[in-house]
Amino acid sequence: MQTVLERWTHHQGRFDEAGAASMETYIWKMAQNLVRDLERRELTEKRGGGRAPLSLDRPLSDTSDTTLGDITPDPSPTEVFGQAMDHELLRQAIARFRTGLAPRDRAILDAFEEDPSPHAVARMVGLPASTVYDWRKRIAQKAENAGLRDFLT
Repeated sequence: MQTVLERWTHHQGRFDEAGAASMETYIWKMAQNLVRDLERRELTEKRGGGRAPLSLDRPLSDTSDTTLGDITPDPSPTEVFGQAMDHELLRQAIARFRTGLAPRDRAILDAFEEDPSPHAVARMVGLPASTVYDWRKRIAQKAENAGLRDFLT
């Protein structure tokens, strides 16, 4: 609220009292835009916020040849084997899940693998987009019931 009032104070000269919008509408739109901007900023930060990735081959300093890769420990064979087992068990669980789906569910899931856009899937399978949204929700619920939803969304 304070930020909206600060913006209003800063931008109130732009408000046209003779215009079509009331002051209440103008402030409401400012608040909506502020929330949208904050949400976009938060999403950007989640995706790395424009920060460049670090190279494992780049020296840590100008005076040293030591790289980040030199000081980052390699996973132990036990960790690598454990990860491989986890991936194999997950692969098997997903295969069992897919096998248990109805043919239409599998067709829609396959289409989502090709293109994650519900509108594109709707065109691929010849259904309205609203129906595809419903099918996606049902498949996600089945995946959640099978303990796999986090891996399929």
